[in-house]
Amino acid sequence: MRAMSVISLCIFLDIDATTWRDYREKQDFSTIVARVDEIIRTQKFQGAAADLLNPNIIARDLGLSEKSVVDQTTTHEMGASVADLMKAIDGRTRSK
Repeated sequence: MRAMSVISLCIFLDIDATTWRDYREKQDFSTIVARVDEIIRTQKFQGAAADLLNPNIIARDLGLSEKSVVDQTTTHEMGASVADLMKAIDGRTRSK
């Protein structure tokens, strides 16, 4: 599985990335551009959650940072695992 990206889409559509950004600002295109961005983000997230894409790379690409998890006695750093991706998207804690 390959992660979708706006840059890959622009190459396929034979347009420049600045053209894509310009479409975001145009009222007639802003809704569809937002939808495409959501689809690309969802595909990356689901690919990482299913372990078809590297969760660490996808977490960085999606702008998900490492989070500190506070236990009653200790604080430890969690890497960008599938559980972190799930929490970042829906805000709830899920167990593996």
